[in-house]
Amino acid sequence: MKQGSIVERVIHRLVKKHISGPTMGSAIDRAKRFNEKGIPASITFISNNPQTKPKAAYITTTYMQLIREIARMGITASVHLQLDQLGAELSGDFAIKNLQSILEVSRKCGVFVWCEIKDHLRDAEVISRIDGAKGFGVALPNIEHGIEFARLHRHVRQLKVSCKEDHAENARLKDPLSGIETIAKSAGNLVLLSLKESDAAKLVRKNPKYRKSLIFEFQLGYGDRKIGRMMRKGARLSMFIPFGKDWESYAINNVPEGYTRLLANRLLAEGKAEGA
Repeated sequence: MKQGSIVERVIHRLVKKHISGPTMGSAIDRAKRFNEKGIPASITFISNNPQTKPKAAYITTTYMQLIREIARMGITASVHLQLDQLGAELSGDFAIKNLQSILEVSRKCGVFVWCEIKDHLRDAEVISRIDGAKGFGVALPNIEHGIEFARLHRHVRQLKVSCKEDHAENARLKDPLSGIETIAKSAGNLVLLSLKESDAAKLVRKNPKYRKSLIFEFQLGYGDRKIGRMMRKGARLSMFIPFGKDWESYAINNVPEGYTRLLANRLLAEGKAEGA
């Protein structure tokens, strides 16, 4: 077996618990199971950024199909997409048209849509053109972006912010929790993705109203015991559920930093086994 296939196999073994599977059905099934525990879901389609408009159109169609399936199955779930997936790097107008098509379907089906924006300054036009759209929220890749976005776009009330501590911008912040509080003052509804349980507890202790006003969203694979513990404390939870075949780029961007040493050790061990 070639070294490249060893790398792929080991990485997949590490990240597979964080991905529902390659198909939409796998994500729907996971969402149903979490719904049975009283936990809503946020489903995303893993795909590399499109290099052609037909690929962007395919991704757009997939999200529209996902929305219809969520509505048909009666699942309590939102959809989380990235603007770049819809062709933002190819054409801003093209991406906006695709997003508007998705939002049209989501409004008819009553399914909420999160649109993740990597660069809120570059994509300010997108925000302004869909401002006021019902059932729509903006997702930001880190707390630093969230603070700046909340300052510039106070009219956008639905926000989701990624709080992964190993994200470069988040790691740079001296006081991430203070940053989250700044965002919370502007956002009518705030979802915190991948905030550590201990930090969530600190927020709630500091301001008990956060128990009801914030939603703590965890990536698929987060420990059941920790989820149960937070539910018993009365926290509002959600589960982030990805599906798709393009898991390599997702793994690179989402595997926790602590996995790095484990990954290196696994690769060394399997490399020796292959060479034996």
